[in-house]
Amino acid sequence: MAELRKIEADSDGRKSIAVASSYRGPLPPPEMLKAYNECLPGSGEAILKEFTKQGGHRRFVEKAIVLGKLYFSPSLGLVVILVAFFIGFQLISEGKDIQGFVVLLSPLAGLAAVFVIGKISSNAKKD
Repeated sequence: MAELRKIEADSDGRKSIAVASSYRGPLPPPEMLKAYNECLPGSGEAILKEFTKQGGHRRFVEKAIVLGKLYFSPSLGLVVILVAFFIGFQLISEGKDIQGFVVLLSPLAGLAAVFVIGKISSNAKKD
């Protein structure tokens, strides 16, 4: 905890003291928690409980994001490709060959683009 003290003397001989303190981090230093408890008993423990609760929530959200990227995104991509294949084959079976092939190849081009962009960005992160 950083503390700054400034002492000034007035023209009539009185001294004034200004004290400022600060800290960095998610939790206040133990001295500050003790001061909180002196002002309001149990408040230091409440701060620690809230910090623990917030940490658990943050880990839960991060886990949900990671699992979503691992499972939801590929599953959604598979559904899009399957629907496009179904529509493309339907168009081809109805005699609309050009439109059917465009619908069939479009998601494959998108999938290839996502793969290439992912490789490029992962290589950039390694460097």
